Amino acid sequence: MEHVSVHRRVDTDPTIGLFLRSRSLADAEHTAARIWHRTTGTHPELDEYQLFRCEVPLIDGILP
Repeated sequence: MEHVSVHRRVDTDPTIGLFLRSRSLADAEHTAARIWHRTTGTHPELDEYQLFRCEVPLIDGILP
């Protein structure tokens, strides 16, 4: 994982962005879901939120 960002708006649930290095789109989506479930398992204050979906745009060649 390279970076995490959280976007909160009053009228919607927060969006959490995970910037990952991965070999494939499917692997990145699976990893993001695993990170979310592991994090909520150790931080009960996040229990009010649920994971709706993992969508990862594949960006090639930007990072070394």
